[in-house]
Amino acid sequence: MKDTAKYLFYIIFIIGNYVVYDFTNHIQNQDACECRTGWKIENLKMISILSMIMGIVNLVLPLNQLVYNIPLISGFFSIGILTLLFVEIYSLVRLVRNLVNDEKCSDTCQVTGYEHIIKTTYDLSLSVCVFIAFAIAIGLLYL
Repeated sequence: MKDTAKYLFYIIFIIGNYVVYDFTNHIQNQDACECRTGWKIENLKMISILSMIMGIVNLVLPLNQLVYNIPLISGFFSIGILTLLFVEIYSLVRLVRNLVNDEKCSDTCQVTGYEHIIKTTYDLSLSVCVFIAFAIAIGLLYL
């Protein structure tokens, strides 16, 4: 049962990061889009790629649990995972808000096909971002 939950969690984690990667790639490939560059979109793309790689590797080899069992390294590893997840979620929220609220972005960037990302992330508060990051980090470290 635990293995099924682990595989299901990692598959959802990988798919979620692929959707974020695909969304950022879609925005960056639009020549007319004024918001196709910047730290938010670059960080999102990089972190989503790293997260997909980490998810795929952890499906085969449980590196998270191996690193988490080393006392001194486990604290830094946990904080690092939590920080990366928070930065990814917060950057996504800020990018979506810019795409909707900023006139130069909303007029020049096409987000057709990605409305579900905008609807689910637009209204996320800072505390919800932290909670989601904690929940995902717990799943990554303990499953």
